[in-house]
Amino acid sequence: MNLWEIFILFFAFQSLLIAIFFFFRKTSDYYSNRLLAIFLLFFGYCLLYNTLFWSELLYTEDFIHLNFTYILFHSLLAPSFFFYMRNVAVKSKIILKKDIIHFAPFIYVLFSYLPHYFLSSSEKMEIHEKQSVSDLIFIFPHMELIIVILMVYYTIYIYMDYIKGFEGPPHLKVWLKVMCLGFFGVVFSYIIYYSLLYTGVLKKEYDYFITTVMSFFIAIISFFAFNKPEIFDGKAMNKLLPFIKYKKTGLSDSISHELKEKLLTLMVEEKPYLNSDFKLMDVADLLNINRHHASQVINQHFELNFFDFVNHYRIEKAIELLEEDNDLNITEIAYESGFNNTVSFNKAFKKISGTTPSNYKKKVSSL
Repeated sequence: MNLWEIFILFFAFQSLLIAIFFFFRKTSDYYSNRLLAIFLLFFGYCLLYNTLFWSELLYTEDFIHLNFTYILFHSLLAPSFFFYMRNVAVKSKIILKKDIIHFAPFIYVLFSYLPHYFLSSSEKMEIHEKQSVSDLIFIFPHMELIIVILMVYYTIYIYMDYIKGFEGPPHLKVWLKVMCLGFFGVVFSYIIYYSLLYTGVLKKEYDYFITTVMSFFIAIISFFAFNKPEIFDGKAMNKLLPFIKYKKTGLSDSISHELKEKLLTLMVEEKPYLNSDFKLMDVADLLNINRHHASQVINQHFELNFFDFVNHYRIEKAIELLEEDNDLNITEIAYESGFNNTVSFNKAFKKISGTTPSNYKKKVSSL
């Protein structure tokens, strides 16, 4: 192996090491961490395969069994990244019946190459030397390019559906953007690779460079994994990295803190959240500031978006009503607390209290 191949091999093993770290790390958000571990495992294998290919160790008795396995892991990169990003954004787990479509390319490639995978090492060596694999298997032409096109689609879909309209904590949106940007860099490197390949100007040095660009994605995750692992527990990035700041656009720290205290007083004394039509613009009007600054005060000081901030107060009111001796039913309590429908009420109540209003009422009644 030359220095380039050793360099890439280092990132391959680093990716596998981080995958193990995330998979066995005990945290409240273990499911998304395990999804990330699976993605990094696939990514690390692709890098490892590349080094074996370049060094031609792949075509020796020791490693010939790995031949043509690259495309399997390649086909799983985008779906595994999608599952991770979806879980971080909306806490949606994999449901095989619903998500089987994402495994279609993998299943197709697996069954296409299955006859080759079951051959002995000597038979595989003979096929490689004679370049006769096409006599044994049939696979759709340019399948790897199709997978890259799917990777582009996944990147756009993730951004449009889970990042652009994300209404969760601002620090989490920053993390989603960082991950999506890093993955886009990987996808873009694949686009360059196949552009050079199909134009006939691809050289080994270009291949090294493109894979090195891919390795920087691993470097980003490595930095956070070993230096700032708290980010994977959902803590704000602006508290972990001093160079990530909220854009203040002219709102000084002293004024921001004054507005925070004024907002807290208004929420306690005037209870504007009991109005189901209460909006961010209403907060801005109460504080005599613009909408952007109102959003900044809430995000910066409470680490919540507007809806979660208001819902905390509404759920506190609902809990008061549930604990009181009254004849109100769940629907009436929802409206009395400021919600305009029971679906939003139940969802917010469970998110904040960990249980449903009905179960909470039963628990109070049994005391």
